[in-house]
Amino acid sequence: MQRWENGLPQYRTGHLERIAAVRAGLPPGLALAGAAYDGVGIPACISSGEAAADEVCKYLECL
Repeated sequence: MQRWENGLPQYRTGHLERIAAVRAGLPPGLALAGAAYDGVGIPACISSGEAAADEVCKYLECL
């Protein structure tokens, strides 16, 4: 693996599958968001946060 100074980090092979497995094992009402999971750029982080908030809101509406 090569790291470039001031470059964006890259996920290891199999990252998407690992994150999908982690999310599948989360209890209802809990969601993950952020650069560690869905992308390191600002737009990816915003999208990740919005998706997580939507999931939690849907859960809370069902209570």
